[in-house]
Amino acid sequence: MYLFIAIIFIAELIIAGTLISGILKADRMICSLNSKVSALKPDIKCALAQTRECVSCLQTSVNSLISFVKRKTSRGYAQSYKNNPDIFNSADNEKQI
Repeated sequence: MYLFIAIIFIAELIIAGTLISGILKADRMICSLNSKVSALKPDIKCALAQTRECVSCLQTSVNSLISFVKRKTSRGYAQSYKNNPDIFNSADNEKQI
């Protein structure tokens, strides 16, 4: 009976030792990664600021393109209507015929 309890106790000690060594190894790895991230923090901030600026420029460009297309489209419709006003009323004319 005592031998069984002693074997279980030793097994628990082995498992606890394995867990503790794994936790310590993970802690060392996290500390190492933390120091690397801390060293790269200014570069990361600069890169994020540049990315934000690029996204802002891209958004401005896309908005400008959209407004340009809208202007050209409305001018095209106006020009088409000025040249041939019946083109927009053709559907109405077909219904009346």
